[in-house]
Amino acid sequence: MATLTQYDENEGDFIDAMVNRFNFSGKKDLVFRSRFIKDNDGCIHQKLAQQSAKHLIDDESQDAGQIYRQTLASICDKMEEMGCPPSKGADRWKNCRRWLREEMFAQWAKEQGLIKPRTIEECWNELKTKVKNSQPAKAGEMQSELIVEKWEPQLAGMGARRNIKRQEFPTNSDLTYRVISPQVGHLILFEREPNGTIVCLCPSEYAPSSYHAGKETKLPHPDSEEKFFGSDELGWEQLLAVITPELPPFPWLEDSRQEALEVDREHLAEILDYVSGQTNAEVLYTEYLVINSPR
Repeated sequence: MATLTQYDENEGDFIDAMVNRFNFSGKKDLVFRSRFIKDNDGCIHQKLAQQSAKHLIDDESQDAGQIYRQTLASICDKMEEMGCPPSKGADRWKNCRRWLREEMFAQWAKEQGLIKPRTIEECWNELKTKVKNSQPAKAGEMQSELIVEKWEPQLAGMGARRNIKRQEFPTNSDLTYRVISPQVGHLILFEREPNGTIVCLCPSEYAPSSYHAGKETKLPHPDSEEKFFGSDELGWEQLLAVITPELPPFPWLEDSRQEALEVDREHLAEILDYVSGQTNAEVLYTEYLVINSPR
């Protein structure tokens, strides 16, 4: 991710590059530079128009402020044409400024080699920072949790099978996971094995549907041929769940629906960037230790 310091240090070169990319010249070049440099963030349009009046008007009968605003509107049209999310109103230019600094600068900085690709470890750890201690917003509302349980089959005369919640399990335990959240949306569940391999468990053959109805999702799904997850590797297993209102538009999620996909750096970076751009995404995390079975 591009940082504020990186932007400050490279703003001049970046603005020059955007003037060329958007093909601005004359009044558009002037207004773009004056309106979108950080030093002028606190200035109103009229002040900036007055500072540039001699370059904006051809005779004294013209209104520099009006020409400035009209030129800025044309600049915003071009930026929206180039990918900025459309908006309306007097603060339309602020939406363009946010897009310019957050999205276009990050893209430009990568092109210039200022931002090195994140490692899969960095992506995983940054996703973990998105986890919040979720407390019920309303009385009686459930608390979001990611739970690991040991599954035990039903025994004759012993009643229904029991799920035992723990954070430490012997090898070869049969485990199930529960994702609890009041948020309705789509669930993506990642498992990080002790050896560092990251696998997408939802969607997968364990959970073909990613839809989360807003209460509890049990994995494996009841209609899956798989009834539990294995635990044959010693060490810490990590689980990270992401719930978003819409399913992220990544083709590899459809691939994983057929067979649990081993996730690489690019996959995880896409999820991280997607979650970072969502105001109502939820991230849950837990971990458990797999130990030697007692003799």
